[in-house]
Amino acid sequence: MFTKEITASVITKFIIKKAAEWCLKSIVGVCMEKIIARVIEEIIKRLSPEIKTAIKDAVLKLETAAAATDNPWDDLAVKCLKAALNIA
Repeated sequence: MFTKEITASVITKFIIKKAAEWCLKSIVGVCMEKIIARVIEEIIKRLSPEIKTAIKDAVLKLETAAAATDNPWDDLAVKCLKAALNIA
């Protein structure tokens, strides 16, 4: 049978362990996001002008299509793409 002290100790250790796991996952997730963003940025810098133009044209077509829908997430997605790809 558990006493209140043992139960509280077990619960506290569990909470601390879970908090530490969450912090580690958050740190790793942020680091991976930064790495992925940096890799994509470097790839885009090295694209040929023809591909950059094709990507820009495609995103601008998406912008027109998104504006024609009632879904605000379409507009948000296009805005994110434009920001990520530095398209005015």
